Amino acid sequence: MATPGQDTVRYGGNTPCVEVNDNRNLIILDAGTGIRPLGLDLMKRYPENARIEAHLFITHFHIDHIQGFPFFHPFYLPGNHFTIYGCEGAGKKLESIFMGQLSPEYFPVTLKEMPAELKFVQLTTRPVSLDGWTISRHT
Repeated sequence: MATPGQDTVRYGGNTPCVEVNDNRNLIILDAGTGIRPLGLDLMKRYPENARIEAHLFITHFHIDHIQGFPFFHPFYLPGNHFTIYGCEGAGKKLESIFMGQLSPEYFPVTLKEMPAELKFVQLTTRPVSLDGWTISRHT
């Protein structure tokens, strides 16, 4: 459970989300509840009409690694572009996992209604190359 606050400064807090940024590439690892404050911080860092472009890698689909996905503010702004990477989860394709999470039974906004451009890339065993970075999976 996400439990941010003074009592969880050392252990606990938000569920997994890590930003890696080299001023050319913005890479986000996982979309736990930590992605919400990251989105708010990005909105402060980028000029008002700047386009945010990032690569989001989902390590696996346990709820603590995706539960913050619907609350990432930059997904709701047209002109932003995110490439989302992940493997199949429980036999489901990457995009369909998020479509299920954001179905009307569970959330008021569907994946298709998010104004940002979201591109889904199904990972294989091949590494992903991003402008000088090589990202490979480890099992």
